[in-house]
This record gives sequence, C-alpha cells and structure tokens, in this order.
Amino acid sequence: MAEDDDGERVGVLWLARRETGTADEHAWVYDIEVDAARRGQGWGRRLLAAAEAESRAWGQTSLRLNVFGGNAVARRLYTSAGFAESSITMTKALDG
Repeated sequence: MAEDDDGERVGVLWLARRETGTADEHAWVYDIEVDAARRGQGWGRRLLAAAEAESRAWGQTSLRLNVFGGNAVARRLYTSAGFAESSITMTKALDG
C-alpha cells in the first residue's frame, strides 16, 4: 500500500518474483492502482519506481506487467517509464 506524507492511502501495488531459479526469472507487477482522487499527481510513477527499486534489490533483471490495450493512460505511463511491448493479444467478437 502506498501512503502520502500524512499517512493517507493513495494506492496499491502488488509485486512478486516469478519463475524463481529459472532462466526466465523476473519481477511481475500483478496490480497497480492509484485511488481516483489521487490520480494525475505522479503516484503511479512513484509506485512503478518503487517496484523497480524492489525488483533490483531482489536481483531481478527485468520487471514485467500486463496492460489492457484500451487503457491509454496506463500505456502512456508504462511507455514513459521505459516499458516496451513484448506481446500483443488480439480479440475479434463473433456474432451469434
């Protein structure tokens, strides 16, 4: 949980180590949420920076996450933080 200087909750980040002990070991962001009233204040960027610092402390060499294609705000944040697309899932709705 992320808190501001007054101890008020501003958001949450769920981070874990994945594939421990394998050649594909990495850190994974399962969830990152900034409370609606605190969005646009840089908290998402701070949460990502904290996740990166923790991942480095764990000895990880990469940090990964999923984001929905239609979430333009999050995609801009992640791109500006240095993330690059590594896979794309596409969907087509079928009638009937």
